[in-house]
Amino acid sequence: AQDSNGKSNTKTIPVTIRIDNIPPVVDSVTAEADRLKIRFSATGHDNESGLKHFKYTITSTQDTILEGIPEDKRTGTFTLGQTVEIVTTPTGDRDETTYTITATATDNADNVSTNKTADVTAIDGITVAEAKQLVNEENYPHYIGTRIIDYNPDNSGIVWRVFYCEDSNNYFGDGEGTIYLKRDIVSNDTCLSVHQEHSSSDELKIMRQLNPMWRDSPLTLGNITTLSGKLVSWLCDPNEWKELNVEGVTKYAVGAAPIEMWLRAYSNWVSHRGQTDVSITCAIEDRGNGRNCWILLAA
Repeated sequence: AQDSNGKSNTKTIPVTIRIDNIPPVVDSVTAEADRLKIRFSATGHDNESGLKHFKYTITSTQDTILEGIPEDKRTGTFTLGQTVEIVTTPTGDRDETTYTITATATDNADNVSTNKTADVTAIDGITVAEAKQLVNEENYPHYIGTRIIDYNPDNSGIVWRVFYCEDSNNYFGDGEGTIYLKRDIVSNDTCLSVHQEHSSSDELKIMRQLNPMWRDSPLTLGNITTLSGKLVSWLCDPNEWKELNVEGVTKYAVGAAPIEMWLRAYSNWVSHRGQTDVSITCAIEDRGNGRNCWILLAA
């Protein structure tokens, strides 16, 4: 530099040029789900130029074309300390969809790391409390099959779903608005014949309550007259299924849904779907020699 008198001075400033060709590192990718909402983040480091951002992509072997992920969220970038949140939508004939989050890191010299992944499972369902609030006599066909995500009484992991809601006629005796849950079918090697001498602990109270047509039929008068009746009394005995009942949450549990409830739930479900020409009812028929049986009647 030079002033107006012609005097000059110089100063040397050292400059170090560093070439960064070392890629950053993704230390971890963490992903979690709150029902249909998924969240993920990542940690990483770069000892040279520093981290610029992470880049993510989402894939799924179930939702292969990512219908359940908003189009603008299927890939993107985020920074260290940021959590990405995406609300998914159910796709396909399932209530669980697993997504794989793949993340890479880019540093300020545009070097890119190798990737790390994390899986996260979005679940379509409601809680017991939400079911009590949402499901009623009018709308329950819409909720038939809806997964209850916080009911797992025996810690088996087997899914329970909304099955039926009692109407104002209180046909099954548990009170208007009572919601009945049904567990998903699993392989079961129980042989009913071993219960042919079963003696109901509640004197057939629940069996009669859940089978009004059998209870009121002049052919049965609500009494067990056959071997099959003994076996059904075991299925309908709450004392035999206590491990599936949660005190304060459910009233009782039995081993199978009664046929009349099946048909009522099915008829309401198909009607809700617009299939008004489908009607199935049941009746008890006398087969002679003291043998009575259920028959299905399609209209």
